[in-house]
Amino acid sequence: MERRRFLRISASLPFKFKKIGYVSKESSISKDLNIQGVRFLSQKFLPVSTNIKVEIKLHKDKEPLRFIAKTLWIKSRSENLYEIGAKIIQISKDNVKILSELS
Repeated sequence: MERRRFLRISASLPFKFKKIGYVSKESSISKDLNIQGVRFLSQKFLPVSTNIKVEIKLHKDKEPLRFIAKTLWIKSRSENLYEIGAKIIQISKDNVKILSELS
């Protein structure tokens, strides 16, 4: 039985991220998210404890949700495809409210 404090929302959403201190952004798809973190697919390997800037487009007509997360785990799904779990470590109060309303 899972011991999560917050419900995960399954959501395949357009997702962009970049490592802190780097310029290039990577595009991806989220698998699920909640107020504490996000799970996503990536063609780029990210070591555990990597800090990333994240943008998730929740609605086509609205600004993306933005936050900083730290990778907690990574699983290889196939050659050049990884499933990554990351914990949100910095997020605005407005974006916390938006995530809270999703669950």
